[in-house]
Amino acid sequence: MAWRADIVQRLKQTAMIWLAVYPSVLLVMALAGDRFRQWPLPLRVLASTLLVVPLVVNLSAPLVQFIVAAVADAWRRIGRTRTHHR
Repeated sequence: MAWRADIVQRLKQTAMIWLAVYPSVLLVMALAGDRFRQWPLPLRVLASTLLVVPLVVNLSAPLVQFIVAAVADAWRRIGRTRTHHR
């Protein structure tokens, strides 16, 4: 059954990474996409990843981790208060 826990953990990690990456890519494309439009595809990808990767690593991913931890903590506290009031 340990493999199930591993799969669940990987799915959680995948969801958190996606939650960090998607808004970052969207932001970069919205702000700079027109500037890259005439560039060859390899240069567009290079420029966008040069902007997105540091944004995700230093801002988006830590923010998503903080928010997910805060929500999980709140859910745990709500669960404890419900079980104590019965």
